[in-house]
Amino acid sequence: MKKLSQFISNAVLMIGVLVATLLLIPLISVVDQWYQLVIVQSASMEPKLPVGSLVVYRAEAAYYPGEIIVYQASDRDDKKLIVHRVVEKRDKDEPITYLAQGDATQYLSPQPIFAGQIKGKLIGSIPQLGYTLAWFKSKAGIATTIFIFLVLLIINEFIKLP
Repeated sequence: MKKLSQFISNAVLMIGVLVATLLLIPLISVVDQWYQLVIVQSASMEPKLPVGSLVVYRAEAAYYPGEIIVYQASDRDDKKLIVHRVVEKRDKDEPITYLAQGDATQYLSPQPIFAGQIKGKLIGSIPQLGYTLAWFKSKAGIATTIFIFLVLLIINEFIKLP
């Protein structure tokens, strides 16, 4: 019984650390060399990146046609990040601009993308994990997670009683 109690205590601690890490990573202000996360919100990159995928990206010194980038919409009030593939790099003129397009769309980006708008290049993705992360960051997800941890801690204390 004591081994079961220790196992439950360790499991609760590990799950808590994992969930806290997933919740806090997107909130940390990062340096360009760090990996960052974004959730795919539209079907424009399917089938490569389905809706709900968690995309890991990192800033690079240069971007080239064929690479998938994450960039901020040109509207300064819009903080939305867009995930598209670079179709063309225009480096003959200053400043350098890019044209991008979703794999599932026929339309190029309506305006050129300036290098300053690009946040990074796709490093990898995990399908469907974005839904889970978004749920954990919601009010319902946070409340449910706290409730489950409290219940597990209470159960753990009852198991420890002689």
